[in-house]
Amino acid sequence: MLVSANWLEGIPREVAKEDSLPLTHPAAAMLHPTAPVLDVHGLTDVGLVRERNEDQYLVADLFRQMVIRQSSLSVPSERRVLLGNPGSLIIVADGVGGHGAGDLASAVAVDAVADAVLRTTPWVFEPAFGAGEEQRDAQVGEALQQALARCEGQVHAVAERRGLVEQKMATTLTLGLVLWPRLYVAHVGDSRCYVQRKGELRRVTRDHTLGAQVGAENGAFKHVLVNAVGGSDTKLLVEIHRVTLEPGDGILFCTDGLTNQVTDEDIATCLTQGDSARDCCETLVAAAKASGGNDNITAVVAFAMPS
Repeated sequence: MLVSANWLEGIPREVAKEDSLPLTHPAAAMLHPTAPVLDVHGLTDVGLVRERNEDQYLVADLFRQMVIRQSSLSVPSERRVLLGNPGSLIIVADGVGGHGAGDLASAVAVDAVADAVLRTTPWVFEPAFGAGEEQRDAQVGEALQQALARCEGQVHAVAERRGLVEQKMATTLTLGLVLWPRLYVAHVGDSRCYVQRKGELRRVTRDHTLGAQVGAENGAFKHVLVNAVGGSDTKLLVEIHRVTLEPGDGILFCTDGLTNQVTDEDIATCLTQGDSARDCCETLVAAAKASGGNDNITAVVAFAMPS
């Protein structure tokens, strides 16, 4: 069927002025009015003992946009329509492996998983969660599983190409995807994600270490990873979590170079008293170094600022 370019002239005026048409009335497609501003900042430091920094992090904003070149619709002159709410992506990774394999592993993993999230997540820009919430959560979880699987494949490929298989090139990786009001977390290894609400700190992730498996997180097996991206032929196990955020919440993603030196109580105090995400990152890294700085230290802090 052929449709005239002037089809708008042939429909009732009340339809042409319908407020729910998102292209002709961009206000109907604007950001969720209750979504708070996310103050987010990351910081990494080599520490006081290690010669190399094998930690990596990434903070990114995710958008989808349409640039309209021509239309018979009465589209506003901005010609840029934002569809749904933006998302935020946070990743931390702590590389392991000899002869420089660790920093390469963490860099490859962060780059690969960020690319996978960008290319394979059409659900990122879904509107506010309502009907079909469980199905949407399952879809997000499955997509994050696939992103981590692609990430591990890339780490293995680079290790083989560089001749680093014997060095057990691998990395932890903890990823947060904020699609307000949801925080989705995909986690492998012993980096961590925390959420603080009204002064109460909650650790979202579990440490994938031998020590945690035998119930001795502070024992001799504390640093022995049993699950990491790369470095093993066994199936990667990705831990997935969903947290419903509220305005005022604080979020921390960090490597074990921070949590081995700074207590949960000190983390909670920082997230409560910090003036900004940047200030909190600087305070936490300084505290870890003051306690010995025995490993690389990485922290990414986000605050859901109340409107």
